[in-house]
Amino acid sequence: MSTWLESKGYYSLITHERKEIGIWIGDLFPSKMYIEPDVVGVRSSWTDTVCIEAKARLESGTLFEILGKCKMWKLIADKVYFAYPKPLGTRTSGFQELNIGLLEVSNNHVREVFAPRIEGIRINSKSQELFNQVWNVIRSQSRGSEIQITEVSTYRYEDKWNLTIRFRNTGSNELMLTELLIDGKPCQEVPDVKLTSKFPSREKPLLIAPFKEDYVEIQIMRRELFKSGSQVEFCIRTQEGRREIRKIELAD
Repeated sequence: MSTWLESKGYYSLITHERKEIGIWIGDLFPSKMYIEPDVVGVRSSWTDTVCIEAKARLESGTLFEILGKCKMWKLIADKVYFAYPKPLGTRTSGFQELNIGLLEVSNNHVREVFAPRIEGIRINSKSQELFNQVWNVIRSQSRGSEIQITEVSTYRYEDKWNLTIRFRNTGSNELMLTELLIDGKPCQEVPDVKLTSKFPSREKPLLIAPFKEDYVEIQIMRRELFKSGSQVEFCIRTQEGRREIRKIELAD
């Protein structure tokens, strides 16, 4: 689930039974306890948080506990999901009626059965508290900065491929992006590639602040080398020696 959240652009943390994570609900309900979700995804703001409750086995006695916790998290988080390792069949309409998203997890693969509607956060102070707790743990775990490609999107326009490559700095140190390679060659050396003015180089690196995202845009001429169905490998490098590789298929 962490990988699935990261593919959506979130920083993820498995929070179950972590002492640093816990939200006091004694001021909301007649219960002297702290609760924590199983997995949390955050971006750079407390207004964009995902909470996931996960169960390896679903029994009648635990169903209402899960639903109760999910409804509790809906007061605090922007999106709430229930994750389950086996297909639940067609008996899932109740989750949709309660606006709880559903994830199927199988062999480290996550399928989003349906997403919850965004209704807005009800209790801002609790949402800020959860975000701060999770963000502090994520930052403390960072042992340096890494570059990570979060998305490569393509679309065709006339005789060109237009690509947007999004990436982020996952650590607490500034990174300097110096190269983008296509199939092992610097983009500047590929004649069919047109670069944007924002493009990085060793002479003028693109600075990426800690825990921030950025992007570059390029155009590739639709010629024999880059015809539809071609597999293209993108590699980004930083001055510090970090690199990230992503392969995509150019498709109409």
